[in-house]
This record gives sequence, structure tokens and C-alpha cells, in this order.
Amino acid sequence: MSKLRNKALMLSKSKPDYVKDGLVLWLDAQEPFIVMYDNAGEKIRIWRDRAISGQKSNVGGVSQTKDSVFFDGVNSRSKILDEEYINLTGVLSGLNDRTLEVVCKLNNSDDVQVLFLGKGTAASAENGAAGLWYRPSSAGFKVGTWDSASPVLVSDVTERASYSIVYSNEDLNSFDFYRNGTECVKGETAGSMYNTMTTIGARLNKDGSTWEYRLSGEICSIRVYNRKLTEQERLHNLAIDTRRFNLNVG
Repeated sequence: MSKLRNKALMLSKSKPDYVKDGLVLWLDAQEPFIVMYDNAGEKIRIWRDRAISGQKSNVGGVSQTKDSVFFDGVNSRSKILDEEYINLTGVLSGLNDRTLEVVCKLNNSDDVQVLFLGKGTAASAENGAAGLWYRPSSAGFKVGTWDSASPVLVSDVTERASYSIVYSNEDLNSFDFYRNGTECVKGETAGSMYNTMTTIGARLNKDGSTWEYRLSGEICSIRVYNRKLTEQERLHNLAIDTRRFNLNVG
């Protein structure tokens, strides 16, 4: 049995005990990438979802350490393919309760896309969408896709932290945002997170092939729930993140 297979089996037996109820996507840095070849013979790397068997994200231009996936800000990007959407339908369609949790760190102050969930269309890209995009001109994270969305003010994005976005079913502006368990303040500057597909670490433009706003930094874990987590559940997950990723939670 290969060393990679042995490592994968060890990790699968020791997966952290995050809240599982409603978990529809869990991309974790400790899940080893798998190398495959497409129909044209090109080598691709797969980031397997720990929540749903068979669901995956194609990654490129990234490197993997023991507890993070590093995005270089130049070539890095990741996309969940169209055929994977069947398992995310409850999150991506309409206005639904949902929770996004991301452990990440940004290396610079450029506009960068961290996570975007939503297929949408060129005319209505915000349908079912949710996401996290950092805009230094807004002094914080943009959440959702609406032009009128306010940024969430954060004091420091260059330190590894756990972010939680809890959406209600009213609209994409109706959410609570937490950094390491503490609720953050929404600002007043407008902006847009236009995107047409589910992407990680970069934004994919409406033509479906042009990448922009690439992330320079690291992502340790992404978890998506098809419901609102309670405060107790969020703090439970935060305690695990703090231990696993050495977060500075005071």
C-alpha cells in the first residue's frame, strides 16, 4: 500500500469532530490532493470533499502543507465543477438559511476572492450565492454578491483566523459575521462580488474562463452547512479550529 494511501487512511480515521448535521461541503487542508489525468491527458489535482463522497474541487497553482493550502496569488485557483452541484443544490438555489466557515490568512492587501458559492447566470449571478471577498478599499470583507452589500470591518486579515457567516433566508444582506467567535461590525461602502461559478481562492469571470482576484494566502478549512448553526455549534467548531490550526483566540 502506498504512503499516500496510508496517510489518507490515517486521516480518515482521525477526522475532527465538527458539527455534521447539515454539512454539505468540507474541504480540509489535511485531505491529501489526488493526481488524475483528464480526457486530453492533462494532469489535474483533485481536492476531495470530506462531507460528501465523490464531491470534489479541481485545484491548480497551489501547494499543500501539513495544515494549509497555500495560494500564490498568481496562478492559483480552485473550482467545483458543474457536475458537483447536485450535492450543493440546497445551498445554491434561492434564498436559504446557510452557514459558511472558513479558516484562512491573507498575505497582502490586494482585492482577493476567498470563497464564492453560486452558479448563477450572466443576468442574475447572485442567485443562491454566498461568499467571502476581501477589499482593502472597503477595509474589510464583502459578503454575498449584491452591489449594495456593506463590508464587514476586520482589524487584521494577515493573521490566521476562523470566519463564520450565518445567513438567514430573508436575503443575502441578512447575515451575521464572526471572526474567531466575535461578531464583526458591518460598514457602509458598496461593492460587488460578481461570479458565475463556485470558486475558491480566485474569481471566475462571466466568460467562464478568465480568472481574477486571485488569493495570496492560505486556506486551512472550508465548511458549508445548509442551515444556520447555533452559537453553541459555532463555538464547538471554533474550539476544534483553534486546536488544529493554532489560532490566536483570546
